[in-house]
Amino acid sequence: MCFDNCLLKPKETVMNQFRLLLFFVIIIPIISLISCRNEKVKKEYKPTNEHELYIYSLEKANLHKSKLYKQFVENSQKALSQALVVSIPYSEMFYVDHAEPDAFGYRFELKKGQKVKIKSEITSKDSLKVFMDVFRIRDTLNTSWYRIASTSKDSLYIEFVARMNAEYILRIQPELLCDIQCFLKIEKESSLGFPVIGTNKSAIQSFFGDPRDGGRREHHGVDIFASRHTDIIASANGYVGRTGNRGIGGRHVWIYYPELAAHCYYAHLETVVVKSGMKIKAGTKLGTVGNSGNARFTPPHLHFGVYQSGFGPIDPYYYIATEYIKANDDPIDMDWIGQNMRTKSKPTIIKSNDQDFIVEKNTNLKVYAINTNKYRVRLPDGITGFIHKSDVENCNSEILISVSEQNIKVYNRPDNKALVVNDIKIDDNLNVLSVYSHYYYIKLNNGKYGWINSEELI
Repeated sequence: MCFDNCLLKPKETVMNQFRLLLFFVIIIPIISLISCRNEKVKKEYKPTNEHELYIYSLEKANLHKSKLYKQFVENSQKALSQALVVSIPYSEMFYVDHAEPDAFGYRFELKKGQKVKIKSEITSKDSLKVFMDVFRIRDTLNTSWYRIASTSKDSLYIEFVARMNAEYILRIQPELLCDIQCFLKIEKESSLGFPVIGTNKSAIQSFFGDPRDGGRREHHGVDIFASRHTDIIASANGYVGRTGNRGIGGRHVWIYYPELAAHCYYAHLETVVVKSGMKIKAGTKLGTVGNSGNARFTPPHLHFGVYQSGFGPIDPYYYIATEYIKANDDPIDMDWIGQNMRTKSKPTIIKSNDQDFIVEKNTNLKVYAINTNKYRVRLPDGITGFIHKSDVENCNSEILISVSEQNIKVYNRPDNKALVVNDIKIDDNLNVLSVYSHYYYIKLNNGKYGWINSEELI
């Protein structure tokens, strides 16, 4: 028995040690993992731009349940999903009422290589913040956006170069509880200077993607035709890469432009006057126009190409040939910004993106912005769009409507869920400023305005 017991004890000891090891190696880590999950500290949110920082500050002030906060956030999203399509150059004077925390969206198309300049000037004397952000639309339905640029704390200017052919949206939104009038300009231009002195885009006679060698390859640049020995210049500040005289490009120069993170290829030169490694400024002479390389049987021209890491050859046309047209700076009549007006004729067309809305005579609308010959307006149901100035008028002259003497309710807006803001007694006539649906817009004796449901009139 003693012999047997002596044999068993070492075996039991080994098993107990194995169980203890198993507990520390497997069980304890599992318990620790569960405990860590319960005690995991949430990473602190850090805003990445002024607009996000402002929303975050409202939340930290415990205002996230307030009506104004909800309107601010909701309108910031609407400015993207319902942005109005505009053509660049574009300019307007717009208005925001402190009682309506509005935001405006401007949707426009850009080609890769175009530089956009956006500037706002506030005419209000109040100290306030205006947030400007640019987004690239990610999908055809305009439901997803990628932020590419934002203004800094003390700036109302954005400049950027489009990195792809896409549609973009500029969103402008002032802080809460402020009245603001602001002048906006959106302009675009080439991001690179034209590389051949004394010529312009009309000298480009062969384009990116044109067939070469009987269709066996494609043209990876544009050809700018000019007289032999015409100066070729650097399109921006940069660095000279490789130079040489070989291959189909003949005498050539590679220039790296850091601002665009792009390499530009100048080929078929007659002469090259720069050397590898040189730091150069925009306008520096690189050489002259020729027809070296495989261009020896064609008229003198510069082959100009743009290359970017990860993209390969890129169509250089819009980098150098985007026509700059100055946005209108003419004085704008500010009298009707922020005012309710009415349509003059029947029918009147309001253009909103790809849609045309036809409205009746005397239809009420509010003017939010004015450009050269159009008003940007909003109908009482929230539809926004552009209407020609000649199609609207002020509401100074009232429309006389005959009604029976009675007491009538006055509403704050023209819909079935509106609040009653007053009760008035009317005589034989009702003086109406404008109409919308079956509602009349009127001015009360106390100087305020409201809506009357025509279906409630006797």
